[in-house]
Amino acid sequence: SKTVQSWLNNESSPYQISVAMAALVVGLCLTWDGPQMWQALFTLALSLSAALAGCFEANEQQLPIFSVISLMFQAAVTVGLAVYWGFEGSQVLLGACCGFAGAYGMSGWIRAMDAVTPGVAMLWYVAGAVFGILIFTTWRRSMLACLAPVLGSLLVASSVGVLISRLGLRTPFLPQDNESWLRATEALL
Repeated sequence: SKTVQSWLNNESSPYQISVAMAALVVGLCLTWDGPQMWQALFTLALSLSAALAGCFEANEQQLPIFSVISLMFQAAVTVGLAVYWGFEGSQVLLGACCGFAGAYGMSGWIRAMDAVTPGVAMLWYVAGAVFGILIFTTWRRSMLACLAPVLGSLLVASSVGVLISRLGLRTPFLPQDNESWLRATEALL
């Protein structure tokens, strides 16, 4: 995670234009029809994550390049097919993990209460997981209809700003000519 963040923040990286273009495409997809694009983007994101994990592990084992590429391809296809065919199940798992993480992140007060009433913290975590499952299954379309255009617009605005500034146009409201896409996006937030 730290290396990905430092790579995205590297202003001299020749890949900043590619990152901005990828963010622009994703942003346009989300702005166009976020609920419809969610399954494709989610499947693609997990496939890429699996391929990157395979690449990292293969490089740690110092495998030859053909083996690295083969492992990355196999991991991406396997995870992609598993998520595509079991999309609803993957959304249940994603919702449970996100809901539990959210409940745990906001549980300072409930942990203190758990000392007085044992078990109340566990009830809070379960409620968070159930809420996350509901968001990513039952309420997914409504949630994406609200949030996808907002996220898509952020990606489009930051990407267009970086691409225009890389072309040499200098204005006070655009990013600096060598600013990374991640820093330009952070400035918009």
